[in-house]
Amino acid sequence: SQTRDFTYVEDTARGILLAGTHEAAIGKTLNLGSGYEIPIHELAETVKQVCGVPDAEIIHEIPRPGDVLRLYADSSRAGELVGFEPQVSLAEGLQRLKTWYEGQGTSPEDLLQSETVRNWEA
Repeated sequence: SQTRDFTYVEDTARGILLAGTHEAAIGKTLNLGSGYEIPIHELAETVKQVCGVPDAEIIHEIPRPGDVLRLYADSSRAGELVGFEPQVSLAEGLQRLKTWYEGQGTSPEDLLQSETVRNWEA
């Protein structure tokens, strides 16, 4: 099964700020990640729980040629050099995203469509 290392945007932004303000990071390559490989099936289960639809069907697709099966960020160097440590769990990050979407006054589908259009316009 495929895995990914999900990091909440605030954690990533904080990590970038830490790297940019510590001399120990100059000239170094730092990975910023949660340090956990999350199976995609577990991500889907977590989304179901956060969204309150525990009975929703999870559909598994066949991996495409060239798909990355595992993605994991070893952030230990960032922790050692600049004190980076993620604060927001996957479930908490998904809950925050859901709360944000609910506060936008439109459907997630409409928001995603407007983002897609905006991101590709010149």
